[in-house]
Amino acid sequence: MITITGGHVVSGRQIAELADVLVKHQHHFGSISTRDRIWVIKNTETAIGLFAEAVKGCGKDEVSYQNKLLEFMTTIHVAATERFKASEHFKESNNRRMVVQVQLLRGSFRRHFLGKIERASEAADIKVHKLLQLSNHILIVAEPIYKCEITLGQFFSVLSPQGNGEAGPLLTNGAANIACIRDVEGTLWAVCANWNSNYGGWEIGSHSVVNPQGWQAGLQLLSR
Repeated sequence: MITITGGHVVSGRQIAELADVLVKHQHHFGSISTRDRIWVIKNTETAIGLFAEAVKGCGKDEVSYQNKLLEFMTTIHVAATERFKASEHFKESNNRRMVVQVQLLRGSFRRHFLGKIERASEAADIKVHKLLQLSNHILIVAEPIYKCEITLGQFFSVLSPQGNGEAGPLLTNGAANIACIRDVEGTLWAVCANWNSNYGGWEIGSHSVVNPQGWQAGLQLLSR
């Protein structure tokens, strides 16, 4: 979510980070007298306004951290695709002739995506960003540079050139390559592809984008 306050653009990530650090350092509130703490509790909005005025201008010499959650890595061009039936492309197999060698389809992906049939998709440029710090998907989606949603067919097209773990823009070190894709019901999921070098295949799974569980720094996110 992006809000505008006093002429300044504030992202949902920035607001969440500010709330987190205030909770982390809440012991400093002990220096406030009991009378003043009671006043803050009863006049919270006014107190926040006074805090905002007190720190105004303090960050003028600080380097802006805009976009520091994600670092742009590269762009992958994918051609237009015909009708895409998930079950015909995402198959567990040891056959090295498969376009994408899938070692494991996790249960959530099976339930939500194997029955999906997509209409033809247009050619697209898929951007790859590296996650620079621990974060959950709610905060990632709030990033203005991250246009999250792609199709399942486009995701398969991105995987195809590295279908057997070849070198390329996707991670093959076991870390996740993640894309936001809608399932058969139209619900948005974080679909993940991790290369398993021990078994020589991709592990494909899906996670709720509203799951508060964090993604580790170093993984990659695909977007438009």
